[in-house]
Amino acid sequence: MKTLPIIMTASLAIGVCMADGAPQRVRNAVHGVVCSLPNEPFGYFGWPSITKQDDGTLCVVASGLRQGHVCPWGRTTICKSRDDGKTWSYPKVINNTPLDDRDAGIVNLGGKRLAVTWFTSNTWQIWRNQKNPDGTWKNWVKPQADVFETWTPELLKRELDSWIRVSEDGEYWGEPRRAPVNTPHGFIVLKDGSWLYFGKRWLMTGEGVMWTMRGDTEICAARSTDEGRNWEMLGNVPRPEGVLCEQCHEPHVLELKDGSLLGVVRVELPFRTMVTRSTDGGKTWSVMEEVGAHGAPPHLLRHSSGAIVCVYGYRQQPFGQRCMISYDEGKTWKADIIIRDDGPNGDLGYPASVELSDGSILTIYYQFRANQGKASILWTKWNLPVEGDKSFNTETLEQNEFELHRRYFFDDCECRIYAAPNYDPKSGKVALTFSGRGNTPLLANVDAPEALEFRRKLLSEGYMIIIPFCGGNSWGNADATTKALKSLEHLKNEAGFAIPQKMPVFGYSMGGLAALMFAVRHPERVSKIVDFFGAIDLADMAKRNAAFAPVINSLYPDEAALQAASPLNYGKILAQFPIRIYHGDKDQGVPMSYSTRLETLLKENGGKVDLVVVPEVGHENAIMKHMADDFIDFLKKQ
Repeated sequence: MKTLPIIMTASLAIGVCMADGAPQRVRNAVHGVVCSLPNEPFGYFGWPSITKQDDGTLCVVASGLRQGHVCPWGRTTICKSRDDGKTWSYPKVINNTPLDDRDAGIVNLGGKRLAVTWFTSNTWQIWRNQKNPDGTWKNWVKPQADVFETWTPELLKRELDSWIRVSEDGEYWGEPRRAPVNTPHGFIVLKDGSWLYFGKRWLMTGEGVMWTMRGDTEICAARSTDEGRNWEMLGNVPRPEGVLCEQCHEPHVLELKDGSLLGVVRVELPFRTMVTRSTDGGKTWSVMEEVGAHGAPPHLLRHSSGAIVCVYGYRQQPFGQRCMISYDEGKTWKADIIIRDDGPNGDLGYPASVELSDGSILTIYYQFRANQGKASILWTKWNLPVEGDKSFNTETLEQNEFELHRRYFFDDCECRIYAAPNYDPKSGKVALTFSGRGNTPLLANVDAPEALEFRRKLLSEGYMIIIPFCGGNSWGNADATTKALKSLEHLKNEAGFAIPQKMPVFGYSMGGLAALMFAVRHPERVSKIVDFFGAIDLADMAKRNAAFAPVINSLYPDEAALQAASPLNYGKILAQFPIRIYHGDKDQGVPMSYSTRLETLLKENGGKVDLVVVPEVGHENAIMKHMADDFIDFLKKQ
């Protein structure tokens, strides 16, 4: 045993468990960033939209350079890409009224011409009740109040509305035009060249600073034949019984092949998307219908395959972006197909899509990135899923100058990998890791912020880290071992990686147990083992923590089964491997005695084992931050 003189700070270990079972996913998803300024005071971006110009230029608008989700400082920003979304220009402000400019939409008018839509918001109306008993503003809202208290009744009456601006060259923007309705992604251009704006009726009410948009207006359509200078109001959308108009917001519309219109509407309580149709140009609409889409607001795209793709935000766990697809002009839908499901919270969505030249789809949306404090505009490039196909699929979660982070889906398991961008897939240099209790397909110990330095040092040594998803409460069972083996075989046979017969294996807490039991069950696949505070005495763990007992007892219903799953009963097998054990001396989750007992057992059987006790460290991922060099030195030893 050796003790390292390191003082470390506490941090959280791992996350929560995600329910088993998942709907269909899009194929070959790759994620990236349009704009992200999370460390800037005015770095919040939200509610974006996208269009593709005739020359292929992608244009993304958003309400950006904001302080937060609700504030008086929103501005309409635009970012452009001329390489199918690989790189983007820095956000440029194209609207900055005295009010909060929100929910930008953008429309290709042909050639270089563009139109942008947005609405202005009275932030005072939202925060008006955030005052102290003496009438002063609460401290947290006072910086905003200093702004919107300067908004006079005359200013509000002049500036508060739904707006459109047109650019003749995509760079310089004309004077604002008022619109009678509003919706996040703006109007569409019909086949006859007229504009159809399908949105919420934009009526104002009140006097002075109470001047604000009414919430009791219907979803309806308006048509303009002179590019928004004049509008003809068309029909309202009927609601089914029990759905109120104040529950219905933010629709989008698509002109179908036969000239009829397909409308999709955000509906609250519960949060979902409903569908309506018009066969007379928007004068009348069918009663909104349910389609099984559990997210909103929606955006429609006609794909070159003939499919209609409707994307929407998904604000229940697992948070992210989803879509529904129809191959019969919107008569039937396959809903809740996952585009991505790694959102850290429900402040996300408003996706919109374009088709790229290769037939893939680029969907943009707003979402927080992991461990960052403000929302960004992100993108996902993806291909249409094949109905019933559960074969090999990939999702590129992140790719930067330091690491590639990719997720692999197979017919019977899934896993993730981290590798350096220049990793040689034929090198055979891999390390297999098992995660602690509560891990999910997207959350393991090596993903933690405290593990960043550890992870990147391992990648810089040429290793690829393989993270099989074995379940959040597997407790070292045989199924966890089987899933790990299947992941290795699929990565070799379907993803094309050289996977060696033997490799280093490491794990954390419950994952430490899984790593050791993997070696017990398949010693022929293991070269070395690293155990971070392994929970290796299941009988004792069940007694110590009542929350663990039901799961452990269901997996191992009697004493014989418990003992068969404990590495403490396999000293001779484990003694054949070089083993390094790390344990914090302040660990309240797994007793230090587990590691000392394992060390003693291995030495009694002639094993090569080192127990490294880290001072002032508990049951936490921060143990990796200072163990990186020692860990790598151990892997390098012959």
